[in-house]
Amino acid sequence: MPTQTPTTDLFYTAFAHSSVGMAVVGLDGRSIEVNPALCRILGHGRDELLALSIQDISHPDDLPADLTLLNRLLAGEIDSYNLEKRYRHADGRPVCGLLTVSLSRDAGGAPECLIAQLLDVTEQKKAVEERDAFFTLSPDLLAISGKDGYLRQVNPAWTDALGWTQDELTAQPFIHFVHPDDRDASPASRRSTTCAAMRWATRC
Repeated sequence: MPTQTPTTDLFYTAFAHSSVGMAVVGLDGRSIEVNPALCRILGHGRDELLALSIQDISHPDDLPADLTLLNRLLAGEIDSYNLEKRYRHADGRPVCGLLTVSLSRDAGGAPECLIAQLLDVTEQKKAVEERDAFFTLSPDLLAISGKDGYLRQVNPAWTDALGWTQDELTAQPFIHFVHPDDRDASPASRRSTTCAAMRWATRC
């Protein structure tokens, strides 16, 4: 652990009160100290968490990538790394976090310990997954379009209704898929026309 100085005192004050999960980790991969936020995120008490290894708290599918980056950090190939990684909460549920790990060195430049920071993004990931599920499963024609008139992304309902593949739908300007009789409408009138009222060019 770093020698106590006014600077390290400030670090440990910030460490204790941070809303981001933090740990001081030895070069052997065992935690030396953890802050209250990390205990809350993972659902363990301080002493319990200090007794657990990185393998114990990590989702097994995400552990290899973390260990690969950790080995590169310890070898001096990189100064720090960031990784989206899943952890195992004390109650068994997965926790998704954004992990940042950096290497602390002593006055002589020798590796001393690791500083790990974990931001819990579980709820944000859940919200994105729910949004994506709604987009994918909706029977309505949903799309994301650019200012250049091209569709950036379309949901499966487009292919079901019109017969064009997603690649075909995003490779041509949006107007290409509007029925020829409706293409001459002014931009203002097109903006006021709903997708339900607009006629489309289906793939024969």
